[in-house]
Order: sequence, then C-alpha cells, then structure tokens
Amino acid sequence: MTGKLALFALFVLLSALDAATTLRFLRRGHEEGNPLVRGALGRWGPRGLVAVKVAAVVVVGALLPLYDPWVLIVLDTAYAAALVWNLAAPQTEPPAPAGGPPVP
Repeated sequence: MTGKLALFALFVLLSALDAATTLRFLRRGHEEGNPLVRGALGRWGPRGLVAVKVAAVVVVGALLPLYDPWVLIVLDTAYAAALVWNLAAPQTEPPAPAGGPPVP
C-alpha cells in the first residue's frame, strides 16, 4: 500500500469515527459547529451527517491523484482533533422544551 493510499484509508476510518463521535457529542447536548453538517442534520437527522461524511470520502478519493500526501496529513490531523474534541466534551444540560422551563 502506498503512503498516499494508507493516508486515505486512515481518512476513511477517521471519517467514520468522527460521525460516530459527533452523534455522541450531539446526544450530550452540544450543537454541531460545521454549518453544512448542521444543515444536513436539521433536515435529515443522522442520515444527513452520514451523507456529508460519505460525500467527503468520495470527493477526497476522487481527487486523490491530484494532490500531495501532505493534504491528507492535514485532513487526517483535523479529523483526529475533532475526535478528541467530541470525546472530551462534557455533558451539558438537555435543551429546554419550547416555551417551558428546563427539564430537571
């Protein structure tokens, strides 16, 4: 396996792990920071998140021959940082129902 292909395989793995930890992050009461993913989540729920992740993998895979391995190193590092962020986030209070007091 070439170095670039190994970095792409790591990108695919990190994308899947990021999707799983993002769902955990959201269940803990946090909001998605990426506006594209937030919109997909708002419109299609978890399937929207998966669709965005799959689209990212397809685009990066299709463009793989066009860029240097350092691009994948940057992408992999960003995903690894997102994983740490998602896993380290503390539990927050559940959102209050519309028009009512917070849920105890």
